[in-house]
Amino acid sequence: MERVKKFFHRHRRGIAITAAVAAAGYLTYTFLRQKAKDLTEATSTERNDQEKYQSPNSMTSINILAYEDDLYKINRIPCLVY
Repeated sequence: MERVKKFFHRHRRGIAITAAVAAAGYLTYTFLRQKAKDLTEATSTERNDQEKYQSPNSMTSINILAYEDDLYKINRIPCLVY
């Protein structure tokens, strides 16, 4: 028992540094894992929102405004493109 006590007494600084580095590594790992999870969820939510507003037949419609100069007048002509 005395030998174990002397070992820990002799190496206590190294053991403390090792424990601190391991704890810091674990906390960094959990922080980065949580950030990656949040980023994945945000991307998934954004993708779901985009799919929600698309037309059901998966054909996206785009409204294009064509401008035509007509003797100092600008006429707006909406065009529907599939």
